[in-house]
Amino acid sequence: MDGIILAGGQSRRFGYPKTFLPYQGKPFYQWAIDRMQPFVDQIYFVTLQEHLPYIEDGLSNVHLMVDEPSLKGKGPLAGIFSAMNASNQDCFVTMPIDTPQLEGSVLHQLCLQPLDSYDARIPIVNGKLQPLIGLFHRSVHAVIREQLTREQYSMQALVRKISVDYVMMDQTMDRYFHNINTKEAYDQMTLDEYKRGLE
Repeated sequence: MDGIILAGGQSRRFGYPKTFLPYQGKPFYQWAIDRMQPFVDQIYFVTLQEHLPYIEDGLSNVHLMVDEPSLKGKGPLAGIFSAMNASNQDCFVTMPIDTPQLEGSVLHQLCLQPLDSYDARIPIVNGKLQPLIGLFHRSVHAVIREQLTREQYSMQALVRKISVDYVMMDQTMDRYFHNINTKEAYDQMTLDEYKRGLE
């Protein structure tokens, strides 16, 4: 299977490219790559054109890319679609750039078993669906294409149209899925990490 890291957001709420935010001595993009590499053959790192010069070149099995021109700015579905177009694999693990606390154990649970007759495997934690962190079969490609054609960019809408194997995650894993969308969330994560280090 291949991996897709979604790093093409404008970070409007944060005000600074989250791709390069530091966390425990490494930028977010490096955390995402490190988490995903053990589970995939190739990583498709979908980002903005203006970010490419600032991402370390020569990363092992990492293909840096941007959304297809007609899909620029159309959200995570566009990133997944563009990466699927660039790959020959049948299965894809996805994750966003802004979940640096995500542990490899989550991806392990998603990838442990084949999808069989399902189109996707998606985690649920504390009753909340986490569709950006999932395992998707190529069968969803046509569904995504139809949504993009209809200008329907919702991941939730995609999930409603496909067969999904839902994985219930332990509630203690909740922080693994926290999206860092604001400076306040980033500061709180940093503070929480510091407190855990004192325990």
